[in-house]
Amino acid sequence: MRRIIATIISVFTGSVIFGVVFSNGANPLYLSSLIMGGIYVAPFVILYGLPCSFLISYIMKKIKKTNAVLEAFLYILFSLLVPILIAVSSIFDESMIALVLPSIYISLGCSLIFYLIMKFKTKVKD
Repeated sequence: MRRIIATIISVFTGSVIFGVVFSNGANPLYLSSLIMGGIYVAPFVILYGLPCSFLISYIMKKIKKTNAVLEAFLYILFSLLVPILIAVSSIFDESMIALVLPSIYISLGCSLIFYLIMKFKTKVKD
């Protein structure tokens, strides 16, 4: 249950960041900006972020230590793989270079919110 809540809040956070980055001077919190951000951010969070969170949980269980710094580092590392792939693909298509910095903002925002929600100690039935 906590992963579902973290995913929803992470998609919303990514949508807000998307609206702020790509607003072009207009009000970034218009409903249309949030919806467009959600359309672009949700597939990445669901298809890439959730499997990465399961992989990070698996890695942390195998280590058998609860090291919050290592877990946060893994979330940041996995979130930066998408901007790195965009940067590498900009070698072949120079128009992709403009997406590197916004993708860093969006991916770090989503992953850190996801991590903080997953680490938030409450009584939530999983």
